[in-house]
Amino acid sequence: MGSEARNHHYIPQGYLRGFATCRGEKKRQWTTHVSDFKQLRAFDVNVKSVCSQRDFNRVEIPGTDPNVIESRMAEFESKAIEAVRRVAKSGVFEGEDATLTLNLMALLAVRSPEGREGMRAFHERVKRMLLAHITASKETWDAVTGTSTELEYEKARNFSERGEFTVAVAREQHLRTEIQLTEPVLESLAKRRWTVYTVDGSYGEFLTTDRPVTLSFIDPQNVPPLLRGSPGFDLLGTEIHFPLTRHSVLVGRWDKGGTAEVGNQSFVAAVNLHMLKYSYFRCFAASKNVLYHDPFTLQLYWDSNLIERYKGWTSAQGGA
Repeated sequence: MGSEARNHHYIPQGYLRGFATCRGEKKRQWTTHVSDFKQLRAFDVNVKSVCSQRDFNRVEIPGTDPNVIESRMAEFESKAIEAVRRVAKSGVFEGEDATLTLNLMALLAVRSPEGREGMRAFHERVKRMLLAHITASKETWDAVTGTSTELEYEKARNFSERGEFTVAVAREQHLRTEIQLTEPVLESLAKRRWTVYTVDGSYGEFLTTDRPVTLSFIDPQNVPPLLRGSPGFDLLGTEIHFPLTRHSVLVGRWDKGGTAEVGNQSFVAAVNLHMLKYSYFRCFAASKNVLYHDPFTLQLYWDSNLIERYKGWTSAQGGA
């Protein structure tokens, strides 16, 4: 068998190129500027090397091509990214280009390593609670497992109390869940009114993050604090942001939209701050100089000091 691709992107390279610069004449390389809020550093890197994991879409099913999902995803993503670029360039969001873009958004909204870890952690919490319940007494343990010796029960109870285990979820189950979730998310996206905002880059550009599709409340101060971080896609009073390229962003609301607009500098800075706020831990930009607002003072910055300012913001929050 020939060589096969094992480095699978959960955010497509083609999409990331919209926030990168092309370098090299003979061997073209697309380089994006990464701000990493976990490692607290910034660096330039080829888009091939970010937002990917080994075997992320690989399946291990007898009689099935292990790359069947990755191959089909790559075929769809190629078409969708071309549509994204056309929408970004024309400002027209309709027809097949709109359909392909929304399908890509639905996929990106449900597919991420963080989402998979959240699902795995949920299964682990359930399994731990279940094991604690059935080992709470020998009577319960025997009723669930059948009769056992005192030694077998004590081993099981000690194992539960120590908690020295983890629960894994098969990659195939993650893939199945993601595919199942994509359809209802897509149906919800299709109901919204979408506005395409464009800029020429002369006064700043849009960035994207490792969470490129964001869902948030429009007026979070009117939402109970415990609910602010978990809006639903069908919930009124919410909006969705999806940066298309460095020069365009798509915004979906229920109450207004459906037009093409030119965003001013303050709008670009506000969108970038919003994307940073909802990212997992990385953002991607075509330039080291990023346009954004200070989250506390709303002062506008257009510089390469994002990581240093982020350190200051987190320190201010910790001392508040």
